Amino acid sequence: QQQQSKSSNSLKASCTRRYMAPNWQPLLPLLSALCLGLALRAAVAPYPHSGQSRPPMFGDYEAQRHWQEVTTALPVSEWYINSSRNDLLYWGLDYPPLSAYHSLALGYRAAAINASWVALGSSRGEQSPPHKLWMRGTVLTSDLFIHLPVLLASVAYSPVSPLLLLSAVAMLSPGQPLVDHGHFQYNCISLGLAAAAHLLVLRRRRLLGTCLFCLALNYKQMALYHSLPLFCHLLGDCCNLLLSAAAPWRAVRLLCSLAAVVLATFLLVWSPLLAAAPNGRAALAALQRLFPIGRGLFEDHVANVWCTINVVVKLKTIISQGAAAAVAAVATLAACAPALVRCLYRPGRSALLFASFAASLAFFLFSYQAHEKSILLPAMSAVLLLPEAPLFACSFQLLAAISMWPLLAYKDGLALPTVCCAGVFVIAVGLLFRWSPSIRPASRLVVALHACLHAPALAAVLAGAVLPAPASLPYLYSLLVSVSCCAAFCVFLLLAHLRLWRLIDLA
Repeated sequence: QQQQSKSSNSLKASCTRRYMAPNWQPLLPLLSALCLGLALRAAVAPYPHSGQSRPPMFGDYEAQRHWQEVTTALPVSEWYINSSRNDLLYWGLDYPPLSAYHSLALGYRAAAINASWVALGSSRGEQSPPHKLWMRGTVLTSDLFIHLPVLLASVAYSPVSPLLLLSAVAMLSPGQPLVDHGHFQYNCISLGLAAAAHLLVLRRRRLLGTCLFCLALNYKQMALYHSLPLFCHLLGDCCNLLLSAAAPWRAVRLLCSLAAVVLATFLLVWSPLLAAAPNGRAALAALQRLFPIGRGLFEDHVANVWCTINVVVKLKTIISQGAAAAVAAVATLAACAPALVRCLYRPGRSALLFASFAASLAFFLFSYQAHEKSILLPAMSAVLLLPEAPLFACSFQLLAAISMWPLLAYKDGLALPTVCCAGVFVIAVGLLFRWSPSIRPASRLVVALHACLHAPALAAVLAGAVLPAPASLPYLYSLLVSVSCCAAFCVFLLLAHLRLWRLIDLA
């Protein structure tokens, strides 16, 4: 009996220790990959930012700094309204209120460090080394606490091994570090919130996921790229519950709860603007700034369908802005439709992730006023697809970075970090495919297809590095990169739709 008692006590103590002790085995590779991702972002930060030493507008870096200046110096009622103190032609606020509140918080902190950084009017063009260090640090902190943990969570329970290499590939996706930590933006916040919303919805934490997605939408309106698949997935869940004989009332309760969460989140975020001026004038001004039809169908050399068609047919001269917006809306919905129908018809993990990728890519290719940096939204969906289709996801992330070459290399002077980030990513992907026993080897035909999708854009990049552009065609290589990437993106969109309807099997 004494022996049995001792054995029982030792077993209880062992179980207690095992329960209390954390499982470090999956945590260590995730932390190692996190350190690798932070190191990559810190290595990009010392390079030039958008508009560095280029007056009078100074680029996106100055835009983010100027928003801190405006939000700290002016009342909420004037943030989105043109005045003598707030010239909207000089980087006027054109993001939703949550982004403005973030600028307000950063502005208060910047003023505490050095008030001249956000002094109204006199601080324009501020880019001293201490200020640049502060601004770069705010992006790195946002990335560390919002975006990167979500990326790690997306691969933490993946059947693909080894976990260290898979999480490293997720951390080293080149597009977002180059835009946020090189060009300079805070995409990490909206992308992190949107990715977290996807993961929570897939784990049936629908209300919290919906709340986070509303926050992402209220930080950057481009999160609309992911809104339709999430809506169809949740509506499909409600329809399945409604058709179930055992739980029809659960469908009504879920639908009402989702609607209440959306309304409550939007009301909470917009309430300062609604209360700032009579008749909601400040909120209406903000809405007008969020969707500016007057900016035209596209800008610069974005790798979408409209810019590609414009090489042959000058769309801006033959179609009005209103008609162009309508055509873009119809084309975008048509390109999304197969994915949305599939997501509504049979919601599930694979359906939501591929539909999110297809819809966001369709928005990039066909929507009105898309930017080069908007490719980060389908690239985020591609990161979430790593466990589902590793080769497909990695191939797209690399192509997304190449498509921004005209912006990063020709405008911002980030050619070297772009090449290095892409090279590090390719090495990590190669190691993953070489050492992962759980990744099914792709056929030679599939590998050849992906090589063909990348070859024209890479050839244009190399040609631009070796041969000067003709004087009569100064933007030749930018157009070649954009057009070739657009064609490849259309193929990726088609492949995603075919995979959604299980007509093909992607590696």
